[in-house]
Amino acid sequence: MPSGIRALDTLSELQKAKASLDAQGARLKVLLAAMPRGDALRLIDRVPGFQLLVIGKSFDQGESNDRPTPPELVSSTLVVEAPNHLQALGVVDLFVRDDKFEFADGSNTAASAERESLIARIAELDARISAASNAANAGKTSNADLAARRADLERLKAQLKAVSVPSVPVTGSFFQYRLLEVHDSLGSEPTVQSLMDGYYQRVNQHNREVFKDKLPSPAPAGQSHYVGVEVCSTCHKSEREFWNLTQHSAAYATLSSAHKEFNLDCVSCHVTGYDKPGGSTVVHVEKLTNVQCEVCHGPGSRHVETPLDERAIAQPDPSFCAAQCHHVPHVKADWSVSASWAKIVGPGHQRQKALKK
Repeated sequence: MPSGIRALDTLSELQKAKASLDAQGARLKVLLAAMPRGDALRLIDRVPGFQLLVIGKSFDQGESNDRPTPPELVSSTLVVEAPNHLQALGVVDLFVRDDKFEFADGSNTAASAERESLIARIAELDARISAASNAANAGKTSNADLAARRADLERLKAQLKAVSVPSVPVTGSFFQYRLLEVHDSLGSEPTVQSLMDGYYQRVNQHNREVFKDKLPSPAPAGQSHYVGVEVCSTCHKSEREFWNLTQHSAAYATLSSAHKEFNLDCVSCHVTGYDKPGGSTVVHVEKLTNVQCEVCHGPGSRHVETPLDERAIAQPDPSFCAAQCHHVPHVKADWSVSASWAKIVGPGHQRQKALKK
C-alpha cells in the first residue's frame, strides 16, 4: 500500500455512512463498491437500506472481456455490474410514483439469469446446427435430425422473447434496468474522438517499433505454411471474386483507417495465420492481411504443391467462428453462426446450396 494511505474497515465505514445519510433524510441511497462481487453482496446483506448497489472491479488483469453479469435483487436492493473495458453501460431508470422510494421490479430481473442461459444455449445450438448442416450435406447425418435441432432453436428463441418482456407494475414506484452496448453507432463527440485518435496513433507507433523484430515461427518440417489469397486465387478464381465482395476482404482496412492495425486487442481477428507457425505477427502481415481463405481452411502450402490430396487442406467447422472472433462485445449476443455463414460462402463452396434451402 502506498505510503500515507491506510485501509479502513469496510463494514464499519459503510455503517457510519448509512447512519449519516439516514440522519440527513436521504431517501434514495446508492452504494458504489469497487470490490469482488461476493464481498459486495455480503456487505449489502449486513447493511441493508440501499436501493441500488453498483459493483465495479477494484483491479483488472489481462485483455479478455467480461461476459455481462445479470442484475439481481438482494432483498430490496438492485445489484448491477457492468462489464469491463467499457463494453457496455448499465442503465437504471427509477420511476417514482406517489413520492414512494421503495422500487418494485419493472424489468423482470428475476429472469435475467434465465435470459443469459437461453442466449448461451441458443449460441451453442446455432453452432451445432451449422456443423450438422455441413454433415447433412455430406450425407453423414439425417435431415430429420437437422430439422429437430432447428425446431429446438426456434423454441429457445421463443422462450427468450417471452422472458425478455418487462413486467411494469400498475401502481407504485418501480425500476427498469437495461444493458446498453457501447458501439461506434452511438455517435461521437469531436474533442473526445480527437483524443482517442491520438491515443491509438501513439499505441500504433509504439507497437510497430516494439514488435518490429518479432517474426512468425517457421512451420515444422512436413507441415504447411501460409501462402496468402493471391496464391489461392490462381486456381480458385470464382471464390476469390466472391470473397472480394465480403466484409472479410476489407477486415484489415477497418483497423488501419482507425490507427489500430498494430493494436494487440484487434489485429489477431483481422489478419490470417496470426501468431501461428508460418503465419503472421503484429507487424509482419505481408500477403496475410484481411480474413483470407486460410483462416478457415488452414495453411495451404501443401495443398498448392499437391492440389488433389484432400488431406492437405482443411474443411472448416463453422463453430470456430464464434469461439475465435465473433463473440460479445464484437457482435451482438444473438449473433448467429448459421445466419452469417451464408454471407461468406460463395461459388465453389459445397455448403452454399444447402444453406440456401
